[in-house]
Amino acid sequence: MSVKDRQNSKSHSDRTGSLDSEGSPDSRQNSQVPRKSVYDQLNQILVSDEQLPESIILVNITEWQGQYLCDQLQEHKQPMVSTCSMADVQAAFNTIVSRIQRYCNCNSHMPPPVKVAVAGDQSYLSIVLRFFVEQLASKTPDWLNYLRFLVVPLGSHPLAKYLGSVDNRYSTLFLDAAWRELFSRVEAPSSDTVDIPGRVAQFITGANVSHQLPISEAMLTYKQKR
Repeated sequence: MSVKDRQNSKSHSDRTGSLDSEGSPDSRQNSQVPRKSVYDQLNQILVSDEQLPESIILVNITEWQGQYLCDQLQEHKQPMVSTCSMADVQAAFNTIVSRIQRYCNCNSHMPPPVKVAVAGDQSYLSIVLRFFVEQLASKTPDWLNYLRFLVVPLGSHPLAKYLGSVDNRYSTLFLDAAWRELFSRVEAPSSDTVDIPGRVAQFITGANVSHQLPISEAMLTYKQKR
């Protein structure tokens, strides 16, 4: 998914608290300092100023679903960063943007787009998009070509339902009964019933068509209803 609009960046930045909902990492862990593991994981992915990764997966691990996904991705050496607070998300996104900037400084050609897969519910995506808008508010329009957002739904996700309605392949990967059943459980299963790493890898590799969606105020301030 490519995001086109960056409007309202100032107005929503004044309402930081509106994203601290029950569905956000910050409501469950109020740490103002990012964990060292976030930087360790980023350093394993962003190994050089001369080369950018094809993709990075940001995962919300405040619930068992994200922790389970992380365990699966780690076993298959996928480029993943686990986050459990607003500080973690901000540190991860700021580091990604900073590394893209360093790439631009070292190369005369445009960087290839980095696919940022966001694994969590809709409120988690809202947090990531908020930092995206804040970061790009001071950047040139070219920066809209440097990042692509991919939605990996864990839990309630209205946007994922929309993507499934316009993309049959996406619907098959993430909106089928097996995926929805797995991630709607109250606790992790005792055995693997879905090839999670395979589906995520297939999605990222094959994500070559962008859906231009504006970042609305509602998307940035979305709160998970419980």
